[in-house]
Amino acid sequence: MRAAIAKEWADSLRSGEYKQGKHVLRSEGSFCCLGVLCDIYRTKASGGWNGIRFVAFDGTSSEIELPLAVRTWAGMQSSNPVNPKLFLEESRGQGLPATLSDMNDEGATFEEIADLIDSCHETF
Repeated sequence: MRAAIAKEWADSLRSGEYKQGKHVLRSEGSFCCLGVLCDIYRTKASGGWNGIRFVAFDGTSSEIELPLAVRTWAGMQSSNPVNPKLFLEESRGQGLPATLSDMNDEGATFEEIADLIDSCHETF
């Protein structure tokens, strides 16, 4: 993931500007952590919200993960990045969240997710 975008994403998660939501990118004024990245993309590139679905400039869209255009813009390998710190535990059957959206939906705060982005963004 591009370092400058990772920093802006982490800063936005910490800003208090976004209310945290679960299970979809955006719903009724709240955002999951991936929805915050989509909203940053909206201000930097082109795209917009259609309810809970984010639609990028190239027509790719999603309700629950990063559309291809957002992923490409951010320099990410995945549309729902794996948390490298928990991936091994997840694969051993520990039941811990393995992706950023899992972390978000299982109760990790935006601050905790931002800390992970700061420390591991190069793996996303």
